[in-house]
Amino acid sequence: MTTQPELDRLLSDFLSNGTDELADRVIDAALDQIEDINQRRPSWVPRRFSSMTLSSRFVLAAVFGALAVGAALSVIKPIQNPYGAGPSALPTAVPTAVQNPLIGNWTSSRTTCAQQNAALTRAGFTSAQLQSDGWDAATCGGLKAGATFELDVTSTRLVVSQDGVVGWDGAYSLVDAQTFKAGDSKSLYITYRYTIIGDQLTIDMVEDKLPSASAGELLGEQIAQTVIYETAPFTRKP
Repeated sequence: MTTQPELDRLLSDFLSNGTDELADRVIDAALDQIEDINQRRPSWVPRRFSSMTLSSRFVLAAVFGALAVGAALSVIKPIQNPYGAGPSALPTAVPTAVQNPLIGNWTSSRTTCAQQNAALTRAGFTSAQLQSDGWDAATCGGLKAGATFELDVTSTRLVVSQDGVVGWDGAYSLVDAQTFKAGDSKSLYITYRYTIIGDQLTIDMVEDKLPSASAGELLGEQIAQTVIYETAPFTRKP
């Protein structure tokens, strides 16, 4: 006759075997022992404890199933890297905005009338063009005593002053490392070529397409641009 201790032993065998053996064999054996105990109930055991219905058998089977799942989960673990954690991903370099070398305050030396005339000659203006615009080489348009030109450059604005008096305030934009364009908020119509060596800035006007300007107005604009930017280089102010 199979006793209750034998059933306990079967349960112990199941738990000690872990997940390496199939649980169904143990469950079937346990259920057989339970059936045997029910058929050979000792007279001293109350019937309400010794009798096991079909539903009770299903409950016990569910308990065994839960135990099997728990044992399997306790054994299965993520595979650990014996060499430690792998190298973390390198941070992606965030490209920074291209530095604008024009930003700052620039000033020319005090330019003479002779220097202004020489700049106009280098730019290719003829005597007839200068006279038609009213440029007098002897007085240099009233600048015979000379003039100092200053540029105040931010990331988007270009302010041009003569002897401390603002003469032009407009927008500009870099085109490349040697070119920028300036104009108003609607159109950047003037193209310049520039070079920076150390703290010295040299600017040449390449093209001036003043919108809605007559031929005479455009000529005067081009002469003024040449005198301001091409008479002498600019030095960055500390």
